[in-house]
Amino acid sequence: MRNIAPLLEYFVEFQASENEEKQNLVKELKNRGRWPAKDLFGFFAPDEEEVKTYKSGKNAGKTYRSRHWDHRLFTQPGDRELLTRHEIQKNPPDLRVTNYSMLAYMLLRPIERSIFRKTCDWLASNPSNQFLLILDEAHMCARERRRRRQTAFSHWVPMLDAMRVDDRSSHCSQRGFICSFEGFHLSTAA
Repeated sequence: MRNIAPLLEYFVEFQASENEEKQNLVKELKNRGRWPAKDLFGFFAPDEEEVKTYKSGKNAGKTYRSRHWDHRLFTQPGDRELLTRHEIQKNPPDLRVTNYSMLAYMLLRPIERSIFRKTCDWLASNPSNQFLLILDEAHMCARERRRRRQTAFSHWVPMLDAMRVDDRSSHCSQRGFICSFEGFHLSTAA
């Protein structure tokens, strides 16, 4: 969480600022859809943080911030976007935006399998449910695979199909892909 904390702190402090210029900028960014749709105050929960003092040891008397991450970073009821891997593992979205290297990690790591299992179960629960994967920077994968004459799209679709868990999840065909390549976009429904 130490990697995402500075970014969240920036957004929370910027949004909480009483400076009129900052408030106008936040309002304009929200109007343009360029501000996080997530309830940042509820998610980051800055009020859970507290300053404590070391009671013993070489740091005795020095203060530190106890961040209480176990009480923070929970998806809020009105959240429309998920920021952390843990949120996605718990509540897989029906629209996923990623790049090919992150997709590769997700497909290879056992801890991520629940994402695909839950997605397939969700698709099987209702024929009108659809899953959309937006694969950004697909041209990077295409460059790396050019020697093998294989594009990002033709490489990842079979891997996603392999994630089917059982016969109940055969509804995984209710999916769409959008790949952004350098200079053009490829869109298809499976």
